[in-house]
Amino acid sequence: MKTERRTFLAAAAVLSGLLITGCATTAKLMEPDPAKVVIRITSSADLNPDMMGRPSPIVVRVYELKSDDIMNNADFFALYEQDTSILGSDMTGRDEMEIPPGENITIEKELDIEARYIGVIAAYRDLDNAVWRGTIETPLDETTYIDIRLDKLSLSVKKGEKKGGFLGF
Repeated sequence: MKTERRTFLAAAAVLSGLLITGCATTAKLMEPDPAKVVIRITSSADLNPDMMGRPSPIVVRVYELKSDDIMNNADFFALYEQDTSILGSDMTGRDEMEIPPGENITIEKELDIEARYIGVIAAYRDLDNAVWRGTIETPLDETTYIDIRLDKLSLSVKKGEKKGGFLGF
């Protein structure tokens, strides 16, 4: 009788272990894969003119965001100087780069699992007359192609198409 009980308890323990392992594996399989983005930045030859009208490089920040609400309502200088405190837990990642006029740059990256938006700001010299911000939603479990266009005094952010060729251009 004791042998049967021990056998039963041992079998129950093994079965419980298998069930727990199976549930953990199933839960991991059900988690969405992080989204991937291919960001193509194109700057115009007359980008960000200085006081003499000469094209100039521009500082661009690309944010990974859980929500775009705060970014879409933030003041440029507050966002530029204190992005971590302004965006708070909505920001899951950030890249900053200086883009020269007339350049094409491609960035490929895996987004944080919680990121649902890409936000972009550009530090134009003439902010009062510039469109300096843009956001776009990023779907889960897939690669999103995003085209960022930096023109003389405006930036645009839109969903792009998968392209062939060198660096996706």
